[in-house]
Amino acid sequence: MSTPISRRISESDSFVSSSESLVESSSDETPALDEQSKSLSPPVMKTKTKKSDQREAYKANASSSSNSNSSSSATHTEKNNDIGKTFKKEIDTARKLNAKKEHWAEFSKQINPWDELKLEGLKSEKIQDLADWLATSASAKVTGLELWCEHNALSEMDYKAAKALSSAIQTNTTITNLVITNSWIDDTTTKFFAEAIQANPQTKITTLDLGYNKIGDEGANALAEMLKTNTTINTLCLSWNEIRNEGDKAIAQAIKANPQTKITTLDLKNNLIGNPLFNSET
Repeated sequence: MSTPISRRISESDSFVSSSESLVESSSDETPALDEQSKSLSPPVMKTKTKKSDQREAYKANASSSSNSNSSSSATHTEKNNDIGKTFKKEIDTARKLNAKKEHWAEFSKQINPWDELKLEGLKSEKIQDLADWLATSASAKVTGLELWCEHNALSEMDYKAAKALSSAIQTNTTITNLVITNSWIDDTTTKFFAEAIQANPQTKITTLDLGYNKIGDEGANALAEMLKTNTTINTLCLSWNEIRNEGDKAIAQAIKANPQTKITTLDLKNNLIGNPLFNSET
């Protein structure tokens, strides 16, 4: 049975009205949902912030722990290095002491029947051991000392060996013949030797041979100062050096100015002197 047209229109209007109500209802509820969403957002952000803070705190703790471990490791390494250095120093000291004992025994054995000690190829350390040995009673009978040192052995390490040997010469009272040739002796070393002889009131040196070295005018001037007061040296050999006219003149004047000089032989051959004031023998 068919529905009347008026009734269908009424139902249609009712449906439209109902739809509009739903739309209006939906529209009215949307702001409320937005407001609710907004009100719920901060807690979510807070949760994220807390997690971020936790991550940062973890990183900070990890970094602090790493720094602490690094510091502890560095301290441990430094202690190990200090122990290693101390151990190495003790080993070096023991090695040098053993070498010195061996050298001292060698020096005593090499004294010839004429009470002369002749040594060749000396390095800095051995020269220093020799200087120490010369201060002991074991060297008391040595009257002749003849040395041939290696290149720069006397001058290296701020002239450590030259200073040590000079100290021995300054206190020695038995050596009469001192010969140090082919040893690259320069002006500074010559000055040490000259001052040591001059400062020793009990020196017995009568022959001083410093030939075949690198002595120039400064070294010659130092020897001249010593010769002004020396009363023991009768033979001075300075051949094959680098002395020029200035040094030759200083030595000549020193000998002439010393009324108690014992110089009878002065050898200045093969230097850089134009017109020597002295011949090989005076």
